[in-house]
Amino acid sequence: MKTKRIQKQIKEYLIEKLRLEKIYSIDGQKPPSVFVDETVIHKNYVNTKTLWPIDTNLMLKTNKSVGKGVRFFVINAGTEEGFVENAEKIVYKIEITAQIFEEWLENQLMPNVPPNSIVIYDNCSVHSRKYSKTPTMASNLKTIKEWILINEIPFDDNLNKKQLLEIVKRNPRKPHYYVDDIITKFGCHPLRLPLTVVT
Repeated sequence: MKTKRIQKQIKEYLIEKLRLEKIYSIDGQKPPSVFVDETVIHKNYVNTKTLWPIDTNLMLKTNKSVGKGVRFFVINAGTEEGFVENAEKIVYKIEITAQIFEEWLENQLMPNVPPNSIVIYDNCSVHSRKYSKTPTMASNLKTIKEWILINEIPFDDNLNKKQLLEIVKRNPRKPHYYVDDIITKFGCHPLRLPLTVVT
């Protein structure tokens, strides 16, 4: 029921996961998989006894607005054994940015993850800061030329913007993410989910 594009992405993800598990298995044991995610808890969404959401269907029926109440952003990671020790981070009122996520990853999660782990995360924006974004029509001439130079693609300096973008289109590059480098630095293996799951 998924589109062909999504089917292809899921297939590529599963093939890559199996490849990593095969390459990095030790004595036939799969490397640990660490799942990373974040969520938000809104004080008007929860009852006084638990952190489970209230009945959202009832909320929609009564047309009750969530309002501007306090929000808590939570980042955590888990394995088949449970949550990673010392990995939980709760941010009060401040929305999680790529910088906050990357600092948490480097200073809090990765030091507590076993070496050789496969770290799995979705492709939401805070996980997706790139070193060099592929230029678009909105990019200026200087940015396009810099991207072409960084990627060591030969070009004529006298070409106009449209011609330079044609070169970019003919020479796609795999995105290079900050998150991937942090994970690799700790002797682990990044694995990005094919899509962001929204519930």
